[in-house]
Amino acid sequence: MESLLNVHQVAAILNISPHTLRGYVSQGKIKHLKIFRRCLFHPRDIEAFLKACEREPRSRREGAK
Repeated sequence: MESLLNVHQVAAILNISPHTLRGYVSQGKIKHLKIFRRCLFHPRDIEAFLKACEREPRSRREGAK
């Protein structure tokens, strides 16, 4: 079983504040678990969130219109 991450750990991984992360949680943007009022995250869910945020780079020709 993989270890769960807390809000401060995930915020550090994503390079955002814990407050912003809690906002993402309340908006349903990131999967989480609530265990005894603690908000915890599976590392695989954080990886999935990051993959969902990836964007393909635009070619220079597309942007130069």
